[in-house]
Amino acid sequence: ILGFSRMLHRNSIRLSLQEGTAGIEKSALRLLSLIDELLDESRAAAGKLAISPVPTLLLPWLDEVCESAQVFCEAQGNRFICERSGKLPQAVSIDSDRLRQILENLLSNANRHTSRGEISLQCSAWSENEMAVLNFAVSDTGEGIAPDQLHSIFEPFVRGKEAKDGDGRRRSGFGLGLSICRELIHQMGGKILVSSTLKKGSRFSFTLRCRQ
Repeated sequence: ILGFSRMLHRNSIRLSLQEGTAGIEKSALRLLSLIDELLDESRAAAGKLAISPVPTLLLPWLDEVCESAQVFCEAQGNRFICERSGKLPQAVSIDSDRLRQILENLLSNANRHTSRGEISLQCSAWSENEMAVLNFAVSDTGEGIAPDQLHSIFEPFVRGKEAKDGDGRRRSGFGLGLSICRELIHQMGGKILVSSTLKKGSRFSFTLRCRQ
């Protein structure tokens, strides 16, 4: 942000106004995302990471998540697929914003660590004691996670292998995404599981129970 601002202030011939403002906006959005992660981690540590279920039309909500994922996966050169099985309920009571945050974080991680491969989101559902049971799984065909890292990847400020963005620059981050996902899923009454094989890919899954 500072670099682009200073170049624009100097009327640098190396940077057009359009390029500079676009760079500032992209960097500012990334900074806001990092701040949100830090705030969520602080709330989680204080036991104040609140969950607010609301009636949600499941299929339109899932379509929006998949449309967003398809865009950023294809931009990375990956193929995205969404698989649905079982009888998905028309409406459920969930915190749709927090659940979207979980899935987008898992999908974004999978996309960053996969090159010209496949990212998939599986969603299945069934009824149990008048409750809807939703199962989500995010799989990829990427680089995988070393066995000695599987026990620590959900700890705050622990980062996996460095990944690069489309411009070849290393992605910045605090290593809070998976920690926050685990806490949010725990608050929703579920548990996140992971399995991975080096050079073959990873799979993150969790199950939630909610009112229909």
